[in-house]
Amino acid sequence: MCIFDHFKYLFLEPRIWIPILFTVYPSFIYIFIYMVLPDCVIYKLISLALSFLVFVLPAGVISPVLFTLSSGIVIAKRSLAFITFIIWSAIILFGYKKFRWGKVRLYDLPTYYFIYSQIWFYISCLLFIKIFIARIRKKEIKLEDWKT
Repeated sequence: MCIFDHFKYLFLEPRIWIPILFTVYPSFIYIFIYMVLPDCVIYKLISLALSFLVFVLPAGVISPVLFTLSSGIVIAKRSLAFITFIIWSAIILFGYKKFRWGKVRLYDLPTYYFIYSQIWFYISCLLFIKIFIARIRKKEIKLEDWKT
């Protein structure tokens, strides 16, 4: 409800809500890329990366890489999830160290990224749609056990 009440301000200030979005829902990056990016684009990105690898690595190393990537788009998209997880984890660990937020346990990061944040993202989307439909129909939204 807060998003709908302050939508104009949020839309005009993306530098405020985009970092929060990626911190609270880190798997949003992976989900968005997985749903929006067509398979042909991923194949082209893979072939571009492999064309650079041909000049750097010997053929004995490139052959297993080509075999692995030719097994399908599933492996490429899963590796994309792993790469985004590594980048997000590095940012979180840097933030914990720089701002001294406390101790972070390394086994919490994959649990949060791959399980909790995806579940919470889907629940939040469903509630966002529910509130959006209620606002269109001009229905009152009642919050039970809400402390004010």
